[in-house]
Amino acid sequence: MPTITDPQVAALRAFLVHDTDDIAALAYQLGENGMMGYVRLAEAALAVAARKRFAPQFTNADLVKYVASVRVSRLTDGDEFDFDPVVGEDVLRYSLGQNVTHPLELEPRLRAIIALLDGLAETELSSEADVDELLTDARRIADQWLTERKPGT
Repeated sequence: MPTITDPQVAALRAFLVHDTDDIAALAYQLGENGMMGYVRLAEAALAVAARKRFAPQFTNADLVKYVASVRVSRLTDGDEFDFDPVVGEDVLRYSLGQNVTHPLELEPRLRAIIALLDGLAETELSSEADVDELLTDARRIADQWLTERKPGT
């Protein structure tokens, strides 16, 4: 039964607190085998942060505006940090428990998850204690997702 590992949590924590000295090294240490767990952990962290920000009520316009604001805030970072707005909106919808009708490819999905999670971390996580609480909740959710996943999915 696959579970989220301490190194995956450490890599995401470094990202969330903008520890630029450790982010790349920790992500590199995960290797290819650890990357899917990291993606699931980031996806779970986005779900927790998005629900904190948008639940219990939100409109499609709220999600579209938020995705646009994150994209605009990243303009100075360069094109490599941009993401497809439709994918971003679908990722947010999925994070908030709504159905997404078409499958999302891994790379565009991951780009949107990371960008949106970074944006939410800046506004919703005011302390390292908030980051640790988010990671604890996200790890629990991601572990649950990984144990529920059927082989080949």
